Amino acid sequence: MTKAQPPEMNPEKSDNLTPTAGTRYELLKEIGRGGMGVVFLALAKGPRGFSKLVVLKMMKKSLVGDPESHRMFLEEARISARLSHPNVVQVHEVCDYEGTPTMVMEYLEGKPLSLILRDEGMPAPRNMLIYILTKVLAGLHAAHDLRDYDGTPLNLVHRDASPHNVIVTFDGQIKVLDFGIAKAEGSEIETRTGAMKGKLRYMPPEQLLQMPVDRRADVFSVGVTLWEVLAKGRFWGEMPDAEVTSRLANKQLPWPPSGPDVPPDLWAICARAIAADRDERYATAGRLQRDLEDYVARQAERVSADDVSVFMHYRFEVEEDSAKNLVQSHVRAAQQAAADAQLEATRPLTGKAPPEERALSKPEPSAGGGSRTAQLVMKTLRRPRMRSLGIAAAGMVLLAVMAVAAVMLGASPRASSRAARALAAAGGGAGAACDPGFKGCDGTCVSIDRPDHGCDAESCYACAVTNATPRCNRTHGCDIAVCYHGFDDCNGDGRDGCEINVRTDPDNCGACGRKCPVLPHAKRGCGDVCTIWRCEPGYRDCNGVVDDGCEVKALDDVANCGACGHACAAHQKCRDGVCR
Repeated sequence: MTKAQPPEMNPEKSDNLTPTAGTRYELLKEIGRGGMGVVFLALAKGPRGFSKLVVLKMMKKSLVGDPESHRMFLEEARISARLSHPNVVQVHEVCDYEGTPTMVMEYLEGKPLSLILRDEGMPAPRNMLIYILTKVLAGLHAAHDLRDYDGTPLNLVHRDASPHNVIVTFDGQIKVLDFGIAKAEGSEIETRTGAMKGKLRYMPPEQLLQMPVDRRADVFSVGVTLWEVLAKGRFWGEMPDAEVTSRLANKQLPWPPSGPDVPPDLWAICARAIAADRDERYATAGRLQRDLEDYVARQAERVSADDVSVFMHYRFEVEEDSAKNLVQSHVRAAQQAAADAQLEATRPLTGKAPPEERALSKPEPSAGGGSRTAQLVMKTLRRPRMRSLGIAAAGMVLLAVMAVAAVMLGASPRASSRAARALAAAGGGAGAACDPGFKGCDGTCVSIDRPDHGCDAESCYACAVTNATPRCNRTHGCDIAVCYHGFDDCNGDGRDGCEINVRTDPDNCGACGRKCPVLPHAKRGCGDVCTIWRCEPGYRDCNGVVDDGCEVKALDDVANCGACGHACAAHQKCRDGVCR
């Protein structure tokens, strides 16, 4: 019996997209292009001041009139919209944006796994990379098991589950993305003859030979990534594509390199995942995930999302700050443009800004404290104003990297054993005596250099520093590790945190001590750079130049009577902002 086409996957519904209503998307910046789509960073705006950063993947204008391209794009959209899993990028909506089929997706701040796998002076620990792969497999398994509403399996296959399509976010999440070439069973969209989908160096032999593929093709792709994690090198090395194609077609795959640093059971898992004959591979991504999780569970040092987050922050700190600055600048520009559009119509002659404009300039509320793992790594890695590691300069870089790896994978066994011995000797009581450098908290001896337990304070409450991630300083007191983005410690007193919002304070605009000058007939403002906050009553800034303030007296200027550009007729005069 022929299987019925799932309703949601039917491309005949391609013309029934719902136009955007209630929520308005404002494009901020183009961030990527593909074969069929253009990706934009956008700001979603809704009623009652709702706003949120999202990503819009829009079909290329040149392809909108092509029926086949239209159906392929909408099939990707419908597949992605049906997937709901913590390890798969979320599609919020599929809509018609100004006549163009569009997917509205969650905005992720992070880096592709392909970049993390590169050794750039701070390699990711092996157990952390295996942890990331277990999350990738969890997302793929959810996609593979996706069913129609009537329970019919869709038998979805990603077909490009390479590290390039895995995003690791700065808060430790792992997301599989880009189901643009995914294939669901029963789909009416067929790959053009001769068109190879996926990345050559991560695809299995059957996919290269354009044979029917199932979920085991994705298992092979993840297995190749696991091989690269264990071997610390590329699966096909520097081999030309032509040779890779020939060897892959003949199922001549690279053997795992021998080495004492990788356990045999881990290599066995990898070998089964990349078996040339798919019948010898893991039948599902879930089974490979469980074997890897069992291996990680047997290790003395565990990995969590917090460890991934800390590693990401320190490995890509400069890029993260740069990206955030870029995004925020685009958001501020969009907000300012919206405010300016209403300014002349809503600003009374008194010169006071309307409530919406004043709300835009309020400092953002501070976030909560940092995680325990983040604080431990911030203590371990040397940064300005942080505790010295007390090692020789010649070995500082090497030891810092080793320290990152140690903290990523758990606390020091030596420190843990000291605390455990002290606790056992005292009977485990809350008031038990601990070794020097430790204190008792909730029946456990903890280090006095842990800000999540108050450092060396008598209480065990976490350090609380405003607008900053806390640390324990060299005297074991609560102090600032790093200020939140947009805030700074301008008075040098770590006890009150990072007290200045340098994005809005005209006396510390963009940096501590950078004072905006006094402006004629205007109040100073700051939006990372010095601006005019508001004009004095009766004055307007008509030339857009900040340095000369509000240069026009709109109460009696016939060329700008009451508002910039509002000129009186030749026989009229401007009195109190009105042409008479």
